[in-house]
Amino acid sequence: MIKPLRDYLVVRYEGARLGVVGSLWLPDTEKLANKTGGVCEVLASGPKVVAAFPGTRVHLNAYGEHLAGEEIIHEGEKLILIRERDINGVVQ
Repeated sequence: MIKPLRDYLVVRYEGARLGVVGSLWLPDTEKLANKTGGVCEVLASGPKVVAAFPGTRVHLNAYGEHLAGEEIIHEGEKLILIRERDINGVVQ
C-alpha cells in the first residue's frame, strides 16, 4: 500500500464504479457517479491527518482539483491521493 505523507489521504471510490450513472456506462468520464459527489473509503492517511483515518468513509465533490492529476493506479486499482482539506466531511 502507498504510505502518504503530511496531510494526504489515499481513498477508493465506493459503490458504482467511475463513469457509471444508473445503468449507463460513460467511458469518456472519470468523474464520480453523480453531480453532488460521492463517498470514498480512506485506505491510508499521512501523519498530519486529524479526522480521516483508514477505514473512515468521506464525502468528496464530484468535480474539483483533487480529481485532476491525483488519480493513481496501484496494483491495478484506481485510487485518489487527496489532501484532507479537500474532503467535504466524514460520513458516519
